[in-house]
Amino acid sequence: MYRLIGGKSPILDITRAQAGALEETLNSSLAASQSSLSFRVYVGMRYWHPFIDETVKQMYAEGMRAILAISLYPHYSLATTGSSLATFQAVISEYPVESSVIASWYDHPLYITALTESVRKGMEAFGGNDAEVLFSAHSLPVSIVESGDPYVIHIIMTI
Repeated sequence: MYRLIGGKSPILDITRAQAGALEETLNSSLAASQSSLSFRVYVGMRYWHPFIDETVKQMYAEGMRAILAISLYPHYSLATTGSSLATFQAVISEYPVESSVIASWYDHPLYITALTESVRKGMEAFGGNDAEVLFSAHSLPVSIVESGDPYVIHIIMTI
């Protein structure tokens, strides 16, 4: 299947493109305000290169002393965001830096707007006729949900 999409998973390329776009947007905003600050956006992954520990080491070597980690999972789950942020917290504790995290953003207005625009464009294909929208999400073991994991609630709130 990978041969059909260029011989590899596109996730790293897409994530790096997102990082580049975010860095450009943040720095353009700062330039417009004539700030002397600048942002660098790095990619650190839980299950493939560049791993979180590799990225944090690089960031520190390049002089970063204030780090904001943003999970690309909009909906928090211990199985995804939780394990990634636990790894980040363990790694970052080895460095003398300030750090913060954004663990979820399932209800951020810009995220909701982006989803709404996507659904609206998809509905246009039906030429004004009624259509049903199906929302789908990854499943979790019932034991994780029953233990208080907020993933299902986050999904419902996004919908």
